[in-house]
Amino acid sequence: MIYLVTGLGIYAVVVGLLMLAAPGMMFPRPPSDPRSGVDVVMVETGRGDTIALRYFPPPDDSAPVLLVSRGNFEDLGASEFYLTWLHEEGLGVLAYDYPGYGVSTGRATEASVEAAAQAAWDWLTGDQGVAPARVVLLGRSIGSGPAVWLATRVPAAGLILESAFTSAPEVMFRTRLSPWDPFPNRARLRAYDRPILLIHGRDDDIIPIRHSKALQRAAAMAPEVRTLFIDHVGHNDLLPASRAEYMAEVSDFARRWAGGAAPAPDA
Repeated sequence: MIYLVTGLGIYAVVVGLLMLAAPGMMFPRPPSDPRSGVDVVMVETGRGDTIALRYFPPPDDSAPVLLVSRGNFEDLGASEFYLTWLHEEGLGVLAYDYPGYGVSTGRATEASVEAAAQAAWDWLTGDQGVAPARVVLLGRSIGSGPAVWLATRVPAAGLILESAFTSAPEVMFRTRLSPWDPFPNRARLRAYDRPILLIHGRDDDIIPIRHSKALQRAAAMAPEVRTLFIDHVGHNDLLPASRAEYMAEVSDFARRWAGGAAPAPDA
């Protein structure tokens, strides 16, 4: 019995230390890009942080709008080229900086980033009057966490996940650490009942493709789970290496599902 108690004690201490270190590991704030404060709107989150939004309005009142949650080592300025490419596809695009990134205040944690995603959604569907049925959520890498969290709470048309993970600790340790793992994407997607597009590089050695395949299996309630698994690309070269294919797939998925009643999956 003493060994069991000792083992549980050590486990609790290790998990506790990892939970304390998790924000810094998940959100290693990059140097701010000079463009990060240009053409932004500042909004307050439910946790009291003030975050920057960058909005590219849709070309008309029927076009889909993507709400983008980006990776953990990039801010709005560094993402400008990517957001512009999406907008050039005829889509509206809203991206936001995590607390502490760019000109946003506060500190990025699981809770503060989720609050930032909610504030971005509220601004888009409230202040801008964009109908939820026209909005598709898009999360890349660490951004898959707040995107999945938001998707389970708002009536967005669909969800796009690029280089996503099953849960944050499983990226580093290949297993769950506790019932309170940060960003439990796989568990959350089991109850998600709207369409999903999963994009992943087959040679990704940072977040291996097995994560997206596990998410695909977990999303049994979704009316469509589409995949774009791209050969010979990894985590950070996925988009430059496959821009045309990537943009075509994202645009097609967004137009298929956003803007009103979705078609049947076999249409």
